[in-house]
Amino acid sequence: MSSKVSFFHYTSTSGLHAIISSGYIHESNHARNHAHFGKGTYGTSMSPNVGRGKIAKNNWGRHGKYYIRKGKMAMAIEVKIPSDKVKRANHRGRDILVHEGPVKLSDYTYTEWTVPATDYSAYFSDSDDDGADLFDLLSIW
Repeated sequence: MSSKVSFFHYTSTSGLHAIISSGYIHESNHARNHAHFGKGTYGTSMSPNVGRGKIAKNNWGRHGKYYIRKGKMAMAIEVKIPSDKVKRANHRGRDILVHEGPVKLSDYTYTEWTVPATDYSAYFSDSDDDGADLFDLLSIW
């Protein structure tokens, strides 16, 4: 039996409600939808206690500030998943977990989190893109 990993998926308040209501964290299946490491459901092992800035920088690189301001870091769901069900996609020191297919909540234990609002300015420079059009961001990911 494999050990379990804490798989944190960050989202907006409405996104978390949709996840709980549907019972699934849906997968990304195209690079334009941030499926940079292939089809699957994306998360990280980084806890909300690490802070919004560090997590956003990990998840979205220099565009993280944009996602914080859009509310995409307000909530998180932590799912305890057997380590053999996720792959680590460490890219340039980033902590990214990919679960093959959607995450079905009834298959695992999970916890809902409110992500503490923290100062994230230390993680982004003034030149980091925080006002980009969403489609521009998706096309360069």
